[in-house]
Amino acid sequence: MIAVLLLTATAAANRAPVLSAVAQSKVAVPKLESVLALRGGADLGPLNADVMTIVQLASGFLYAVEIGVPAFGASKKYFTNAVDHPWRSWFALLIAISNGSYAMAKFQWGVEPVEVLKYMLFHNVAAFALYAYQHYSTKEIKNPQALYILGTLAALSAYICFA
Repeated sequence: MIAVLLLTATAAANRAPVLSAVAQSKVAVPKLESVLALRGGADLGPLNADVMTIVQLASGFLYAVEIGVPAFGASKKYFTNAVDHPWRSWFALLIAISNGSYAMAKFQWGVEPVEVLKYMLFHNVAAFALYAYQHYSTKEIKNPQALYILGTLAALSAYICFA
């Protein structure tokens, strides 16, 4: 911690002319480079359709594995009926197949990421509606975690695709 403070103080001393120029201006708007320097140079980059498609592919495959493999105990985590039904494995296979087709479209066929994200948006909205029905009406889903994640992914995808 002391080393970080010493390095910060040394960097601030080396940038004294820049800091004095900013102090003399009436409105100090930090440039992106200076903000990144404060954060150690880390930049996550923009949240665009390409990045969002990869995030959704990864989350979809992870969810399919969690639901599809009975050893992970997703039945006890998400569903009211704690028995592992075969339809849950088929449901996970359906999620994996649809994510596989999205991955092929993006990486192998060269479809634009915005177009892939639009199809993923339709999938997320449909899954969100199904999970909301199962959670609030039939009480089949007891843990609404997937519902919250799908809603967030759908909202971000809609913003990226249509804003």
